[in-house]
Amino acid sequence: MNLKANLLKIAVVIALICMLIPVIAAEDVDSTAVAQDGDDDAISVDDDTDDADDEDEDADDEDETDEEEDEEVDDEDGADVAASGLGVADVGVSVITDTDNAKIGDLVKFGIIVYNNGPDTATGVVVREGLTSGDVKYLGAEVTQGIFDPTSGIWYVGTLAPGDIALLTIVGQVLSNEDINMMAIVTSNNYDPDLSNNVASAYISVRSAAAEEVSEAVSELPATGNPVALALLAVLSVVGVSLRRKF
Repeated sequence: MNLKANLLKIAVVIALICMLIPVIAAEDVDSTAVAQDGDDDAISVDDDTDDADDEDEDADDEDETDEEEDEEVDDEDGADVAASGLGVADVGVSVITDTDNAKIGDLVKFGIIVYNNGPDTATGVVVREGLTSGDVKYLGAEVTQGIFDPTSGIWYVGTLAPGDIALLTIVGQVLSNEDINMMAIVTSNNYDPDLSNNVASAYISVRSAAAEEVSEAVSELPATGNPVALALLAVLSVVGVSLRRKF
């Protein structure tokens, strides 16, 4: 009887073991799958990180390439200047006059000043001058350096060392009532780093002789009396003078 009972217990244990074996095997498979999924996720994260690092490196490479291109452009500019052997010279020009107002028949004087701010000696300096408005008869000119051609309006200055200046003086006679504007432009063989001072001009307001006489007459009116009546008398006197001149 005991033997049968023991055999029965053994059979029950064996049956339980047989039932548990598939369950344990399934749990092992799930654990393995989870582990593999975790490894895949880790690999995916690592791949994303690597891609981000690659993009950063590409951006850095592009920035370095842009900087190198900028440096190459600067080097080319410097190489062009160096290759020319002429250096850098900031030449400039100014225009002045001896008066702001004139009338027909007056003599007017223009001064054209050319200078070199350096840092190197300027060669082949040329100034081109001319009227953009007004009617002035050329009477003469003087230069402190170079040669001036009044026909073309070109002043061949030549060479200017750093800090040097040269002066062209032109004398003319006003021929019409049109206001006068004299312009001058300077160039050289050198590289000029500042072109803002390469052009200059001077202006003269021109009035007719009759307007000038009226202005002088009004300025000489006495302080007393009716100013309107006195001004009218001054205008009539000027008109009377002009009529007498015609006849």
